[in-house]
Amino acid sequence: MNNCNSDNKNRDNNNQNQQVTTIPQCTHSCAIATDHNSGEMVCTACGSVVGIDEELAMHSGPVIIEGKYSDSAPAPMLYNTGPPSTLTMHDGTSPSAMISLKDRDVYGVHLSAKAAEVMNRVRLWDNRIKYYGKNRTMVHVFTLLENIATKLLLPSHVHEKAAYIYRKALKKGLLHGRSLTHAVAAATYIATREVVMPVSMSDIVLTMRGGEKDREFLRCAFKMYRLFIMELDIKVPKLEPSKLITRIAAKLNLGEAITRAAVDNAKMISSTSDIAVGKSPLALAAATIYLTAKVHGKHINQDAVADAAGVTSVSARNILRVIHGEKLDKKFV
Repeated sequence: MNNCNSDNKNRDNNNQNQQVTTIPQCTHSCAIATDHNSGEMVCTACGSVVGIDEELAMHSGPVIIEGKYSDSAPAPMLYNTGPPSTLTMHDGTSPSAMISLKDRDVYGVHLSAKAAEVMNRVRLWDNRIKYYGKNRTMVHVFTLLENIATKLLLPSHVHEKAAYIYRKALKKGLLHGRSLTHAVAAATYIATREVVMPVSMSDIVLTMRGGEKDREFLRCAFKMYRLFIMELDIKVPKLEPSKLITRIAAKLNLGEAITRAAVDNAKMISSTSDIAVGKSPLALAAATIYLTAKVHGKHINQDAVADAAGVTSVSARNILRVIHGEKLDKKFV
């Protein structure tokens, strides 16, 4: 008896939440039902959302609070929001919904054969719409960019900055007839340089090429980098060699004492001499590590240091000659 009474009360509540009206999507009058979880007012005939109950919507989902907290200011207003929009998605919006490959509903129950066939068609056309035309290229580019950010452990704001630089170059027409992979490498390198992260172009190229060295790819990526710098009017901060030493020393398994001494020596060179002007910061860091290890009595092959820094041994030797010529190695600690 109690169950019957509760069912009748639920039916009465549902009837109270339904309103009969006419909407353009339907050719006849239909009942409007209110979803108490989201606050949406939905047509029971066609499923169209015809409005939102603001009182219910205020208490559902994530909210953004607007307004200042003071006695004179009005009460903060609450607005429902979905996932934040991001430039790292190919369409520039929030992460889109993914239709599961499992033919189960939200409760984990298997779909009927007819429902599974319908969902297969929906899944097929969803993929076609997402990857149609220009979207196909954008999906490839931003998937590659996400893989680079994941493997190099780039923060989200650096990932976002790289996507913004790529979109800016695309909008200006700089990518017409040029390799998109070189553009992705250049955009990622500029993003890391702007936040002064110790990531070299060689690291990015090695990540994109699966650990294989490709000098031609590296040369083209640097060419694209210079193009972006000139055409997009980007001011890239100077990369200090002292900030690159820790990563190179870790690859060579050097001790903490040698690493700290090499950092101090690199700062000394930058502050007391102009030899860093026009020179590769990686080559200068490699030469500093080699001389510091030599001062501390640890012999390291020049080719091994240059390889760990991602530069040629010739570049490292040229820096060594300049340091010896100005007798800066006498000041090393």
